Formats: sequence, C-alpha cells, structure tokens
Amino acid sequence: MSVSKATVRNWERLRPDLSGKLKHGANKSRSGKQIRPAEYYTHPENAASVEDFVRCCAEQNQPREVILFSAAAGLLKRKGIFHRAHVQEFLGQHAYGLNGQIPVEKLPDHERDILGILYQSLLTEGEKNSRGAYYTPPQTATAMIAGISLANGETFLDPCCGSGSFLLEALPRSPEQLCGCDNDPLAVFITGINLLLKYPDQSFVPHVFCCDYLKENPFCQKKFDHIVSNPPWGCEKKCGLTEDSFSLFFRRAFQQLKPGGRICFLFPESVLNVRIHRDLRKMLLTETRLKTIRFYSRKFSGVMTGAVSIESENASPTEYFTMKKEKQTYEKNIGGIMSSKELMISFCADKDISLLRMIAEKGKYDLSGSVFALGIVTGNNHDMIRAEPEHGTEPVYTGKEVNRYVLSSPRCFLCYDRTRFQQAAKDEYYRAREKLIYRFISAVPVFAYDNQGILCLNSANILIPKIPGMSIKTTLAFLNSRILRYYYCHLAGGLKVLKKSLIQLPFPAISADTDKKIASLVSLVLAGEVELDEQIQGLISRCYGLTPEQIRQIKVTISKF
Repeated sequence: MSVSKATVRNWERLRPDLSGKLKHGANKSRSGKQIRPAEYYTHPENAASVEDFVRCCAEQNQPREVILFSAAAGLLKRKGIFHRAHVQEFLGQHAYGLNGQIPVEKLPDHERDILGILYQSLLTEGEKNSRGAYYTPPQTATAMIAGISLANGETFLDPCCGSGSFLLEALPRSPEQLCGCDNDPLAVFITGINLLLKYPDQSFVPHVFCCDYLKENPFCQKKFDHIVSNPPWGCEKKCGLTEDSFSLFFRRAFQQLKPGGRICFLFPESVLNVRIHRDLRKMLLTETRLKTIRFYSRKFSGVMTGAVSIESENASPTEYFTMKKEKQTYEKNIGGIMSSKELMISFCADKDISLLRMIAEKGKYDLSGSVFALGIVTGNNHDMIRAEPEHGTEPVYTGKEVNRYVLSSPRCFLCYDRTRFQQAAKDEYYRAREKLIYRFISAVPVFAYDNQGILCLNSANILIPKIPGMSIKTTLAFLNSRILRYYYCHLAGGLKVLKKSLIQLPFPAISADTDKKIASLVSLVLAGEVELDEQIQGLISRCYGLTPEQIRQIKVTISKF
C-alpha cells in the first residue's frame, strides 16, 4: 500500500479496526462522515426530499447497490421505458437486486442526475476521499462542454465518467456517439441509466464500461474527436514513474485524441504551480495547443482546493492561450512561461509576471534545508482538548491564535501524553529554543514567533528556518512581508499553506548589518511596537530592489487577501 512509514507506525500503535474508520482517527480516508453534494443539485429545493429518502433507506438497512438499482427501476418506470428490450439488456448487465420497499416515490422529479446525488449522499467522506469520487457540478460541466459540437457524428469520451455529468451535457445526434468508463461499477450503472432516461425514444445500450482506463481501456483502438473528464485527484499510481493520477489520465487520454481533436480536463489548481506537476505543464505548453485555462470559484463539498479546467487541442502549440477567472481574462504568452525554471502558470497580468520574475531572480536561498514539523494530531480532540486549564495540562495553540509575529492567548489546553496521540512531531521541535509557528488553513502565509517551547495542534504547524545569513527573527519578517505574500499568492493560491509551496519562496542574500537591523525591529514589534512593521517592510523592499511603483503594485494585490 502507498502509505508512509509514519502512517504504518500509527496504525500499529492505534490498532484500528480496518473494517471502519480509525478508532482514534482523524484520517480523512477513514472518515465515516457523510457529505451532502450541495453543489451538484440543479434544484436545491430537492435536497430535503433526498434527505428524507436516504433516511428511510437507512431505517431499512438496505445495501446501497439495492437502493440505487431499485431507484433506477422506479425512474425508468416513470419514464415508461422499463420493459423495453434495450433497457432490460442493460439492467441485466447490472443485476444488483430489486426491493419493492424502497420509497422511490420520495425521489423528486426535474433533477438532472438524481441517482448521482443519491449515490454521493450514500458514500462516506472516507470513501469519496479514497476513490477521488467528487463528481462535477452541473455548472462546471456546462462550462467545460461549451463550444463542443457533435452535430456531424463526432465522437465523445469521458474516461472517468462518474455518474455521467459530461455525457449528460453533450448534445449528440445519437447517444451512440457517447462513450464512458469508470472503475466504480455503481457509477457506471448510474451513467447508463441516466443516458437511457435522457434518450427515452432511442433504442440503444449505453457505451459505458467498468474498468481501469489506465490498464484495460475498452476503447484502446479508437480515436475520439472530444475527450472531457474530471479524473481522480491525489491518488498515486506507478507507471514507470510516480505521478498524480490526473496526470496519467490526461497523458493516456491525449493519445486517443484525433488530430485537431479537443481535450478538456478538470484539475486541482495546484497543477499550475506545484513543482511535482512541472512535467505535465511542460507537456501542455509544448506538446498540445493550449487554448484555455478557466478557474472555478465554487468548490466541491468536502474539498478545500480550487479547480481549473484546462482545454487543449491535438495540434501544434501557438504563442498565446487564455486564462479566465470570473469576469477577468488574460492572454498569456507561452514563451514567457517557458523562460521560467518551474514553468509556473499564474493568473496575473504581464506586469505581475515581470515583478514575480524579478523577485525570484533576487532569491539566493530557500527553505528547503529548514525543519518543518506537524502540529499534534490527537485523533480525538473532543476527549483530549480542554477549554480551561486543568491539573496536568498546558496551553496548546491552534491556527486561530497565530497572528503576524505574535500569538494570541491560548484557548485550548492539553495533557502532553505522546502515547495517546495519533501523530506528533519530535519533542525537540515543539520545545525548540526558538521556532516559528504558521497557520495551516490560510490564503497567505501568517507566521508567529515562539521562544517558550509551546505546543500546537496541526492547524498550526512549525518551521525552524535555516537561511544563510538570516536570524530566525529576520526570516520571520521576510515570511510576513508583503513581498513574499504577493509571491506566494501567485505561486500557490488555495486555502492551505503547504510545505511544498513555502520551500519555493525566494530569500535574497543580505548583509550582517541588514540582518541585525531587521531582527532588532522585529524584537520591538514582538514587544508591542507594531507600528515599526512599516519600517521592516521598507528594509525588505530594498533587499529585493523594488521601486515605489512596484511596492504600490504589491500593496494593491495583497489588499485583496
């Protein structure tokens, strides 16, 4: 299994019941919590009916495959096509069992994919996380399908079809033009039912198959005019080298695209700027005709990262492509991106690109040699965390108490018994003579100083920086500076401050005198003279050689975060 040695040690110590979630687990892949897919409804008022239906099924203790098969049969009967030969042929391929006690009458009409909503409502958070089963909202699917024409018999493939979101949005002359596959048999079943319901007057067996597209592709001998998909995010597969599964799906799908064909995939925003995805960015920029990158502000239920769709063609690259976010649009020069080492793609104007490059060029050092440590994962905050100090407890800080430079008063207290925790860093990191603590959930870096050896939970992680020529207080000032916040916002984005993004921040070489001046000012800010922060900002700006106009440009951008 692709898990770390630390995870194995935790499992051995905790001895979890592997048929369910960890006994003391905060592990999301083991979570039994159910997340309702609010973003997936086309008629939000139907949520109450679905909740009622799920509640009734839970009382009957029915397996989800029986629930879904029975619900599908009821919908087909409503449409008047249940007994047709092609429908029966498809149902015969997916005979999960029919239960007449399932309250199908509670399912609402006029919902685009009621079976997909129902299935997502029956899955636990852990199942969704381990499968990458976060289905594409209708508005996103519509935007990604826009501009596709199947009027002349063009073929369409979704290699990770889920419940058929993209196949439902396509408008073919015949449903025979549509193909899909997924490694989840229930998802494939739902997709087929959805297509049968959408085309009730046509006699066909849906071209949807249960398989692992990367291993046993049923369409391997076929080329397609259009391929659109939302592949699993974050799962790793080994295929010569290790990549996120969405990269592997894209590479495989692109091989099946006809010359001049169009491909559009939904990716996490990190694909644009995280180092591990550089090879995929290089492929997009140099081996495809990159057309459009579009940002989506609405996130999936249970997922914190944002999403982008990337549209390309199987054709020679051109000089420019388009980036769209809400009402803003930028034309991006591929040559400019290719001139940067990491090929990061940022949603910003050319003047921002020039400034980011200038800041990067001033960077002589980074945090790659520093110590990063996770805050304590208790696995059971309800039982272990106290709101008031008690005998044997000590303060433990969360991300909410982390402010720029300083920590607020603690609101949580904990008995530091490492044997009870699900995960904890080394004592020497918590008890370090000096360390920095940063918010994990944040749009921008927020760092505070500690020299008291305090504890923190995993919403407030630890950094012990090692930048040549910089004291820890000077490094703190740089991390809290407008300049590195500006750089980080274009580098990473999202709502989590991750190590892989922090280690890419560029730190300049500074003189011993400058280090001493900044560190002295930071000491005064820590003592309460917060107005001196502007003087610190000025010194840092000079370290990067910024002009007054560039400083104003940075201030305007940072004010939005």
